[in-house]
Amino acid sequence: MLSQPVRRASKSRGAFTLVELLVVIGIIAILIAILLPSLNKARQQSLALKCASNLRQIGATFKMYEQDYRGYFPVIKYDFGSNGRTGGTPMIVRVGSQVTTVDSEYWWDFLTPYAFKPWIPTWAFANLGTTGPMAAYFDKFRDSVFWGCPSWQGQVTPPAGWGNGGVSVFETGYIFNIFPTYDYNYPSGVGGQVGYGESAFASPAQTVGIWHKGNKWTHPSERCLVTEGLLWLPYINPRVSSNNIQAQPVLAPASRGNLYYNGSGANGSLNVDRYRHGKYPRAVGDFYVNEKKGQKFNILYVDGHVASVDDVGRAFDAIQMKPYP
Repeated sequence: MLSQPVRRASKSRGAFTLVELLVVIGIIAILIAILLPSLNKARQQSLALKCASNLRQIGATFKMYEQDYRGYFPVIKYDFGSNGRTGGTPMIVRVGSQVTTVDSEYWWDFLTPYAFKPWIPTWAFANLGTTGPMAAYFDKFRDSVFWGCPSWQGQVTPPAGWGNGGVSVFETGYIFNIFPTYDYNYPSGVGGQVGYGESAFASPAQTVGIWHKGNKWTHPSERCLVTEGLLWLPYINPRVSSNNIQAQPVLAPASRGNLYYNGSGANGSLNVDRYRHGKYPRAVGDFYVNEKKGQKFNILYVDGHVASVDDVGRAFDAIQMKPYP
């Protein structure tokens, strides 16, 4: 009689050993370290493309406004009589049971009706806030192409009456060029200050600013119409030399006032957010270290095309028509 073979119990593996688990975790960590910069770069590029798309749509609203208003572009700001100007009456705005008067309209206030409705002027948010009945209006504004690009979150800690929930209603992330007709090297002379007499801006000497026809904006393929910025206008100060460009202020409460608006009035300062789609350098006090590396932002030109720019000197060129070597 044949005997049956003896079955030996197989030794099965129940789980990873500690060493194997650590090896797997190490491999995953290495892969993340390799892929994360690429993913962040891809995300930045995606935001920059979205921003460029927003700017093209803004350019389209300028053209629609131009068609409806006998060829004119809007001014950057329109002040009514109660805001220190002579003549004119404030606009009355009603939202539900709330009523306020609007003393000024900004450039996007003229254009937003072409992008979304219902619409109310921005100044109403400063007077009535951005919550309750106003929330629906403010949310539409924040979700529109006029609220900067996806990389712009808004100025934190705005002055009293300028915002709600830590966001200023007047810093939308885009700035409108106020110099539509200045020619190359105007004004002449090193560091010459640009006057506002020809600008599309309601200066203290004017009632409502100057309205320029779209076809009167000179050098349309070279001149900036809208770009990415820290305020709502460039507030440019001339350079005393081609290399004299001031560092960008840090958007923090300490950098409000003249420091925030125009670099303490120094020559070579402007409110272009030059690192919006690049990499911000380290901050020292109220300013970022003045580095060319990492600069990247978008410009919408008067003729409607959008370009990605990596040198803030080109913003000076496009805004003020001062050639930059």
